[in-house]
Amino acid sequence: MKTKILALVLAMLMLLSLVACNNSNNDNKDGNGTTASTDTTGNGDNGDTTTGDKKPGQTPDEWGSHLPTDTYDDEEFTFLFRASNRYLNGIYAENDVTNTSVEKAVYERLANIETTYKIKFFADTSTGSDASDMITAVGNLAKSGTDPFEVFGGHAQGTPWSLAINGNLYEWGDLPLIQLDAEYWSQNAKEQFSTPGGKVYFMTGDISYWTVAAAFCMFFNKDIVDNVQDLESPYDKVRNEEWTFETFAEYVTTLESNMSSGDSSSTIETGDWGYVTSNTRGPCQILVTTKYPMLAKDDTTKTGYKSNMTKQVFEKAVADFIALGSTGSAYLSDSMNYTELKGAFTSGRSAFYDDEVYFATDWTAAGMNFGVLPWPKYNEDTELYNSMVNAGNDSFGIPINTTERNAQRISVVLENMAYHGTEIVEFYYNVILTYQDVKDEDSIEMMDHIHKGVNFDFGYYYNPGSLCTITTKCKNNKSSLSTTYKSIEGQVNDALMKWSALDEE
Repeated sequence: MKTKILALVLAMLMLLSLVACNNSNNDNKDGNGTTASTDTTGNGDNGDTTTGDKKPGQTPDEWGSHLPTDTYDDEEFTFLFRASNRYLNGIYAENDVTNTSVEKAVYERLANIETTYKIKFFADTSTGSDASDMITAVGNLAKSGTDPFEVFGGHAQGTPWSLAINGNLYEWGDLPLIQLDAEYWSQNAKEQFSTPGGKVYFMTGDISYWTVAAAFCMFFNKDIVDNVQDLESPYDKVRNEEWTFETFAEYVTTLESNMSSGDSSSTIETGDWGYVTSNTRGPCQILVTTKYPMLAKDDTTKTGYKSNMTKQVFEKAVADFIALGSTGSAYLSDSMNYTELKGAFTSGRSAFYDDEVYFATDWTAAGMNFGVLPWPKYNEDTELYNSMVNAGNDSFGIPINTTERNAQRISVVLENMAYHGTEIVEFYYNVILTYQDVKDEDSIEMMDHIHKGVNFDFGYYYNPGSLCTITTKCKNNKSSLSTTYKSIEGQVNDALMKWSALDEE
């Protein structure tokens, strides 16, 4: 332990000097929960739910040769979810409340697993809706000496990290049948969520289609863009690997100056803007779109983390983002006022707006002539158009007091859900998203760039010392990244050491 902590401290001291030089129970399940029925007749569906030749929940075939064929005598299997959270529908749906084809596919996956393995699923949403509610509930239940739930889904930025550090979560390496190297588990998430020593306490992947739906992209108003003569199509900029932040900033200022409402106010409610974003979108996303992660694991020693906040990349990226806001052509909100931001975009008072690809359905419903682009690379030195997946998206964990026998049953369920979830993800992407909500071929092509670059960046998700909001702090305090980082450096160090300490348990 002393060796590992010492190496971590040395790594963080290197970080400090680099930044300075550069100037970045439910016991009553019937009463508090709901149950999935094995009746698969469905209702309220608005489309074809065919997802391919593979049938969810079928008796394990060649893929499932590592799984036992045991059945479980209708034992209860409870998912603990945040109340009234839309992400629940990515993993759990009931026949009598499904109203879209993708939700019906989610429902049928569970219903067939119920039939195949004789398991009775429940969804418990009695804990509350906030991340803190879930942290309290799971922490209390995990150490209660009982087995009140099998799997929880919670806000991926705050919930699982806090629970893991406090010793409340089961390590996935002890699940006997989980194949975490399989493509239906996100390999990017596995790498980013793991400890320096490789322990994994929560995961995501094709178990939920929200790993696709919650990826950030850049929406743009095609009417505003088309109104400017001789402006090259942003689609072509993407194809030519020229869709960088510098290019994007030029589009933002050019488009804002050509908007014709005549209102020169600087308020989000009435002004014209080239780009609008919130403090949890653009300021975090610009750091992720560089070729470096915010905090990278030391691949040589596996003993700590080092920062890549170099003068050439992060310091300039933060300064460039702030400079775009200072032009008056972009509205960089200090809060999560999504209603106002969406309103500006929907009403034609903003050319660009970044949000989850899921919200393409809103612009379609509003009758907008919109397009979809990946968030720009920071510069051409970056290989992919990196896209964060909203940290509000659920990641999935298991309580520490899980028994060895129940660990096997959990493995069987999660493996089936993730493997067959690939069909649901493909159905959402190929049918619901790209043919129902995104109708032009150029935008559909752009979706491929977005999904290739899906990123679960460690610094964004763990957010040690509130690191991912550092751009907003720089803007508000009118200071450089290195100066701002010094103010949170102690908090970052403490958080990273707590994460590394899990390898000693």
